[in-house]
Amino acid sequence: MDLNEVRMFVQVIRAGSFAEAARRLGVPPNTLSRRIRQLESGLDTRLMQRSTRKLTLTPAGNAFFERCAPAVDGVLDAGKALAGGSHTAAG
Repeated sequence: MDLNEVRMFVQVIRAGSFAEAARRLGVPPNTLSRRIRQLESGLDTRLMQRSTRKLTLTPAGNAFFERCAPAVDGVLDAGKALAGGSHTAAG
């Protein structure tokens, strides 16, 4: 499982659309859509139903989002803390 794809999935759900998530992530919408399809393929399950007007999480997608979103936030927060902190490399 590619953790970047999980991060992208979480962003799509939070943004409510592929277009807005792509803008926030700085990637083309078609790339984002392809990466989400790859995630679904790797998990062998459909995470969301797509239509031209809205995204709807499947039950599996909802469960995955609920478990992954806090983890993604934790990883991003840890990275920000290290990047902005006064931690020095040792070793």
